[in-house]
Order: sequence, then structure tokens, then C-alpha cells
Amino acid sequence: MKIKTAIIQFNITEGQIDTNMHKAEELLTAAAQEQVDLLILPEMWNSGFDFTHLSAFAQDFSGEAVALLRETARRFGVFIIGGSFAEKKHGQFYNTCPVIDRTGEVIAKYRKVHLFSHYLQEHLYLHSGEEWVLTDYEQEGESIRLGHMICYDLRFPEFARNLALRGARVFTVPAGWPLARISEFEVLCRARAIENRSFLVCTNYTDTINKEYCGNSMIISPFGEILTKMVNEEGYAIGEIDTAVLNQPTTFNSIADRRQILDEIDDNQL
Repeated sequence: MKIKTAIIQFNITEGQIDTNMHKAEELLTAAAQEQVDLLILPEMWNSGFDFTHLSAFAQDFSGEAVALLRETARRFGVFIIGGSFAEKKHGQFYNTCPVIDRTGEVIAKYRKVHLFSHYLQEHLYLHSGEEWVLTDYEQEGESIRLGHMICYDLRFPEFARNLALRGARVFTVPAGWPLARISEFEVLCRARAIENRSFLVCTNYTDTINKEYCGNSMIISPFGEILTKMVNEEGYAIGEIDTAVLNQPTTFNSIADRRQILDEIDDNQL
């Protein structure tokens, strides 16, 4: 199965919902018109990290952010990993990634598990998710399992490993990663792909004005090869995930050689 994948990145203006929505709609439409199979947006793409005004712009799944994604998916028949948005649920706020199928239906909701307690102090404003989320992507009679993460989750290898143990062979990672730690960003993305023998698709903020964020959205192979990569520019790039690679005789998966009794993952969790 070959999955034509579009990674989207753009300058996100904190708190400016209309501006961000308009830019996202332009790029979603342009990328979808390339007849892609899978689209992925960055973290908190409609609002940025304006946590002090969460009550003013947080939405539920009937809000305009998800509505835009659902309409795009329906219109172009594309599967969308909807970055993330500030979700309001029962008076609490979450950093939530919606997963939307080709018919425009929301088939999964991943609420960010690891909240960034440094600098942004995300933990003071948001509630943490409490579960792993995986979805099955289907195309032309074939299926592959996607494991969902958001940004800071990359720093927790056991989290990705748990997704892999549950069958994930493609990780999706919307992010808002700063330029100051750009070297770590690429290393962590490649490491999570290599150690789990899985593809990884990551999208990130750009910041072509103040250079605070680094862009560098990328698609990475199970061998850590960068298949597609952007720089700090607004727009989208298209790459291909060829799942046949996972079945080649030379694609050994070290997970099979885990010493389970000594591993950090308790198999009773599975």
C-alpha cells in the first residue's frame, strides 16, 4: 500500500482564530487537490498556545475547527489527522487531535497525555489525556494501524513503544516545536521510528517572522531515513509511505527480541 501523504505547516498567530482558520483552509484545500490520501496539520493550529484565553476560544467537536476538517475530508475523500485544537469538555480543557475518515466522520480523539510543564506551563491550563489512541487506516483492501502522539509525547519512548506493541506501524505527531531545540526534534523523530520499526509523520509550526518555531515537518521511514522534509516555510509537502517496506525480509523488528521480564513495559498492560 502506498499512502500519498501531505504535511502542512504555517505561521500560527496566537489567539487569532479567524486568521489561522483562513490559512489552514487555504493549505488544506491546496494539498487535498493534489489527490493525497492522508493530510496532517500541526499542534494547536487554530489558536496557538494562547492558554490564558482558553475559555474564549476552546471548542468542542461541534465547533468550527472540526467542522472545517470534516468538510475537507468529505469534499476530497481524504483521511485527516487534524493536528490538535483546544477542546472544551465538561468545563475542562484538553489539547486534542481529531482523526477524521474520508467520509468526514470523526473516528478517534487523542487527548495529549504528556503536558509540557516548562515554559508554556501547559499543565496549569489543560487536563492530560489518559489513554493510548490507535486507528486503522484502510486503502484498497489493505489496512495499517496508526498510533497517535502530540509533540512532547516524542520525549517518552515508552509511550511510543506501547503504541507499537498495540500494532502501530505509522506514528502521527502534530507539534509546536521551537527553533531552540531543532536538533533534538529531528533526533527524537528518527529515534522513535527506528526503535519501533515504524514510519513517523510529524508536522510543526513555522515562524518566518520571529524565528521562534522551526518548521521542519517530515516523513521518516522505519530505518530513520528522512523521506520528505520541509524547512521553515509556509506551505505543504507531499511524500509517500510505502507499507511494503515493512514486509521486506531485511526489515527486522527488534521488538520481537525484547527481554519482556526486564523491559520497562509491563505486559500486563496489554
